[in-house]
Amino acid sequence: MKIKIGVMGSATEAASPEIAEVARALGEAIAARDLILLTGATTGVVHLVGKTARDAGAFHIGISPAENEREHVEVLGHAPRVTSASARVSFPDPHPSSRMVSPGSR
Repeated sequence: MKIKIGVMGSATEAASPEIAEVARALGEAIAARDLILLTGATTGVVHLVGKTARDAGAFHIGISPAENEREHVEVLGHAPRVTSASARVSFPDPHPSSRMVSPGSR
């Protein structure tokens, strides 16, 4: 049974080149150990870890906070990558008055 690891954190961009390098190193280490990665599929440091891990061969599950693919692209600025090993799951919104906001707009 493969080990699953979750990486959560800020959706803001890396505060420094050093933090970006640590994020990339974490993604590479996750892939090198053949772990399954779970993230919030957002932007910033979390995206950098996930992208690096996936590009290095890790299985990456990203659960988007967006209501749908259009909102994900508009707010997060990138299309979700769906592969044959991925699945989309939609649930009715229990709080229709709440919507995802872009980072920094709060």
